[in-house]
Parts: sequence; C-alpha cells; structure tokens
Amino acid sequence: MTSEWEELENLSKDELIIELVRQRWLYRDLRLQLRYMSEEEGQYAGAPGQVPSKEWQKKIADYVFPNVKDGGYEDLMTWGVDETVGEALFDEYFKEHFDENGKRRRA
Repeated sequence: MTSEWEELENLSKDELIIELVRQRWLYRDLRLQLRYMSEEEGQYAGAPGQVPSKEWQKKIADYVFPNVKDGGYEDLMTWGVDETVGEALFDEYFKEHFDENGKRRRA
C-alpha cells in the first residue's frame, strides 16, 4: 500500500497545482458551510467557484474527467471551478472525447 507522499510524488507540477486548488476550495467551502449552519437557517448554496484561464481549464478537465464515472459539470465545481465555466468545459470535453451515443472515442 502506497502512502500519500508516494502517490503525490508521481503527479506532475500541474496536477499538484490542481489538487492544491481543489483542497483550498473544499476547505473554504467547509468553512462557509459551518458558518452558515451556525448562524442561519435554510439551504447552503456552496462556495463560489473561480474562472481559470483557458489553459488551466483544459488541464483541469484532462485531469478530472478521465477519473470520473457518470460525471457532469458538477464534478468541476468540487474542484473550485465556476458553475458556468464548468458546464461549458464539460460540454467541450464531452464533444472532444465521446461520440453522439456517449461512448468514449479511441485515442
């Protein structure tokens, strides 16, 4: 069984940056949820996402989507990406990597 250090040492610099941003977003979201639960009633909407550059959008999609089964643009939101950007990025990625029947295109 590998340790977290051994798993992380195999990631590229870009993959490490993506992982770091995700962890920061998850922490920020957790803090907002806890504050909301302690101060207000109702439903929590989630921490706002960010709008990464086009270059980073592609890197994030290439890193996240191959490891997600039956996913959608919502998966990118848990990586700190804005909902609107996540939706457009998912559509673009889906068109590039899947056929009209939803089957993965061969590389």
